[in-house]
Amino acid sequence: MIDRLIALFFMMTSIFWWLGVLLFALPVLFFNRKKIHQQSFLRTFYNAMYLAANKKFIWWTHRNLKKYIKNGDQVLDVGSGSGFLGMEIANHCNAKVTLCDVADFNQTILPLTIYDGEKLPFSDKQFDAVVISFVLHHCDKQIAVLKEAKRVCRKIVIVCEDNKEGKIAEIVTRLHGIFFNWLAKLDTAYSFRSQAQWKKLFSRLGFKILVSQTGWRISALNYPVKECFFVLGV
Repeated sequence: MIDRLIALFFMMTSIFWWLGVLLFALPVLFFNRKKIHQQSFLRTFYNAMYLAANKKFIWWTHRNLKKYIKNGDQVLDVGSGSGFLGMEIANHCNAKVTLCDVADFNQTILPLTIYDGEKLPFSDKQFDAVVISFVLHHCDKQIAVLKEAKRVCRKIVIVCEDNKEGKIAEIVTRLHGIFFNWLAKLDTAYSFRSQAQWKKLFSRLGFKILVSQTGWRISALNYPVKECFFVLGV
C-alpha cells in the first residue's frame, strides 16, 4: 500500500515540477535572462509541498544508509537542509548526528553548525561517517567540500548524487539547477557529473571507492535522472 501511495504522490508532484520547469527554467535556458520575476506564493507553495513530502518519505529513499552507519556512530550531515535526513539517521541507526549547512534551514531538534561552505569547523577524524546527500552539485567548491569531509572523517563518506549520463540527463539536470536556484533563492553555480566523472574525482582526491551503485528512484516520474550512491573509504 505504501508503495502505491508514494508512486501516486510523485505522479502528482511531477505535474508541479514540470510546470515549474516550463514557467521558470526554460525561459532562462533559452532566452538567457538573468532574472525572472515571479509571484512569491508559487515558490512558497512548492517549497511547503516539497518539505512536507520530504519529511514523510526521505528515509524510504535513503534506507540503504542503515547498511553502513552503525549503532552509536558519530555522523556529520553536510548540507543538511531541513535536517529530516539527519533525524531519520539518528532514529533508525541510533547514531549521534550533527547537522552542518551554510544557513539555518533546520526543522529538527538536532544540533546545527553553520559554516562557510568551504572549511568545516570540526577536528580531524571527529566523525565516524560523513553524509553528503544531493548537495555537491549545488556547491561552488566541490573539491574543498570533499577534502574537508575526508579530513573530519574516521571511516566512510557517503555521497548520494545525480547521474548526469546521457543527453536527457544533461538537459534535465541543467533545468533542475535553474529551477532549484529559483526555488531556494540561490545565485550559486551548479555542477552535475556522471557516475564515471564522480568516481574519477573521488579517486583523484584519494578516496577508496568501496561502493558505487546507480539506479532509478521513484522520483524518476518527475525527475528522470538516475541516482548515484557511493560509499568512500578515507
